[in-house]
Amino acid sequence: MRELEIKIKQFLEEKAEEEYRLFSAKLTPTDYRILGVRMPWQKYLAKEIASRDAEEVNEYVATARPTSFEELNVCGLAVAYARLRDDERMTHLERYFGLIDNWASCDSIVCACKFVGKKPDTYRDFVSRLAFDDRPFVARAGIVLMMTYYLDDNYINGVLGEVIGIDAKHYYVSMAIAWLVATALAKEWNKTITILEKKLLDQDTHNRAISKARESYRIETWQKEYLKGLKV
Repeated sequence: MRELEIKIKQFLEEKAEEEYRLFSAKLTPTDYRILGVRMPWQKYLAKEIASRDAEEVNEYVATARPTSFEELNVCGLAVAYARLRDDERMTHLERYFGLIDNWASCDSIVCACKFVGKKPDTYRDFVSRLAFDDRPFVARAGIVLMMTYYLDDNYINGVLGEVIGIDAKHYYVSMAIAWLVATALAKEWNKTITILEKKLLDQDTHNRAISKARESYRIETWQKEYLKGLKV
């Protein structure tokens, strides 16, 4: 497996672009080394890894020690793309989310987790557990997964009930909650607006949710004006 890790690192080094590295570094606060590899190459490599047999994929994602931002992303994307059992995938995803230290890695893997939308009942408790984790980017992953896959009629009430109880002290957790609430307002205004009317979020998250909603093209003008009056 060490040989596979070496090949992955070599591939990423070969695809690195200095100008893109400088651009990415401005957008992504991370302690990982940024190489400057564009996302299409990261996805290409992750899919190549995911196409291997399940035993090899499991071994790689269970033991990989990413040293760069891009390698971290590739590891997470490989988990999302591979044909794994649900229990294996949950174990690897939790490990991956525990390694990340930035919003970009978190959100990119969540976008690749299409399997959650296909089997929402299977992953519901897992996603909730992530959302209440003490590690901020694990929690953010759970919240963004809720927002992406659990705001339909079957789950929205439960999600809204849970999200108001999540510790939002960390900026990126607070922003994720605000993003979820703004998205929920666009989908189910009547079910969601109570959260803001009753001020069930901390002040910063409350105001961030209003700002996010007022920036949305899916929110009507009259709704934006009403939201403006709810700022604290």
